[in-house]
Amino acid sequence: MAGLYEMQQGWIRQIEDIRSQPDEKVDEKTTIFHGLLRSDLPDEEKSTGRLTEEAQLIVFAGTDTTEILRKLKVELETALPNADDLPTSAQVEALPWLNAVIQEGLRLHPGSAIRLQRVSKNSDLVYSDRRGVDWTVPAGTPVSMTPTLVHSIPEYWENPYEFRPERWIENPKLSKYLLSFAKGTRICLG
Repeated sequence: MAGLYEMQQGWIRQIEDIRSQPDEKVDEKTTIFHGLLRSDLPDEEKSTGRLTEEAQLIVFAGTDTTEILRKLKVELETALPNADDLPTSAQVEALPWLNAVIQEGLRLHPGSAIRLQRVSKNSDLVYSDRRGVDWTVPAGTPVSMTPTLVHSIPEYWENPYEFRPERWIENPKLSKYLLSFAKGTRICLG
């Protein structure tokens, strides 16, 4: 906690230093604080406390994604040392971190955000839930699902709104819940 307090105090000093500078003093050391303080935002959005919170958000939000990118670069540079050579599909499929990043991206931003409607015209559909209860959907009844909703069920996806590619490496069976381009015989061929 002492480290966080020291960072916050540093941001506060930086913000107050910028406030004390003349407006025209802008050089290569211009920061996001310069832009915010000199913007047309309402004054309450330019308070030192508010700007300190923004700094903390920016610093901490970038921490995870920076580590994810570092891991991805290491994997790619190790597996594909010559960036000029086009990798084979087998080489790409053998890169677990790359595939995890792609799957997690597709989970959070599926190719289809609309309901995927289906109709069984000639026969009833019987669905058995996890409790063993059977549900009958009469023939001709439209049924649908939304990938975005399925991809945010905490039962399947711990912290569903968090970008966590490692979940795919920790549990490869998650792919049965990935519906980015539909599933089964109706899957989008791309």
